[in-house]
Amino acid sequence: MGFSPQHGGDVPVAAQALNTQLADIVYDPFAVKEQAEFGGDLVAHYPSTLIDGNDFYIEMKTGTYVSCSPPGQWGNGAACGPNTWNLMIWNVARYNWQSGKPVQIWQFPSDWKPEPNGQGLGGWEPVFHPVLANHAIYAPGAGGTLWKIDKTTGKSLAQINPFSALVVDSKNTFVASPLTADADGNIFYNVIALVDPATADPWFGADVAGAWLVKVTASGTASVVTYASLVPGAPTASATTCPGRFSSEALPWPPTPTAVPTTQLCGSQRPGVNVGPAIAADGTIYTVSRAHLDSRAGYLVAVNPTSPRNGRPPCSTA
Repeated sequence: MGFSPQHGGDVPVAAQALNTQLADIVYDPFAVKEQAEFGGDLVAHYPSTLIDGNDFYIEMKTGTYVSCSPPGQWGNGAACGPNTWNLMIWNVARYNWQSGKPVQIWQFPSDWKPEPNGQGLGGWEPVFHPVLANHAIYAPGAGGTLWKIDKTTGKSLAQINPFSALVVDSKNTFVASPLTADADGNIFYNVIALVDPATADPWFGADVAGAWLVKVTASGTASVVTYASLVPGAPTASATTCPGRFSSEALPWPPTPTAVPTTQLCGSQRPGVNVGPAIAADGTIYTVSRAHLDSRAGYLVAVNPTSPRNGRPPCSTA
């Protein structure tokens, strides 16, 4: 649990006993179908509940889930299961406690869609994580945009587009992380642009088309910085090679004391999918970057609110 921009992980509230059930709310009606595609495992991601006094805000799914027949047969690109995420709708719902029971007040449908499953995500559904800040709810939107929602009425206050002055393929541009708010009400999140799946596999068949860290101020002013500029010393050309990994058949690694893994194409730097920016007490923003085609060419990056700091030593990231 994040709790604060510093990801403090605890809250000064006494917990209910584990055997106490206050409510039973179905927020993902497709969970059983999703589990069937993975032999009983649930590989979706859900955000923490946002609590504001007597109100709480949660993700709710609507739309359509297309099951495979038989279940699990989506790995060959069939139009079912995780390959049809785009048919679902991600909503933010406000509930209010009334006479000891949660009552739904409103539900806001976002036009956000997750990145395509392709060969890169293995069926793991990306995150849809809103945030509560500036007396409003912010939620991911389509094409790298950000919805600002009136927390009382559920009405849209604005759809903020940080890319209105840039040439991007909005259909293949995605909010790829949770939203994070700092102490001043600035919202930070990651965006990636992929190649059109109709032309190439977006994860392994082509380099990433774009990658940005986005900042939206409390007044709604948006700015972006590319991951290429945040990690200036990293390999950038898709023809550059980076260390790969040993084959699983060669376990334990390394297979010999002097063995070195094979190399593979790096690809450009982008944020790891589902990596939410973390904000330190001094305002420093921490995020993780990785080569698009090689997850072992990664960096922990520290960023000032207005300019990048030096990248940290390479690290491994998914």
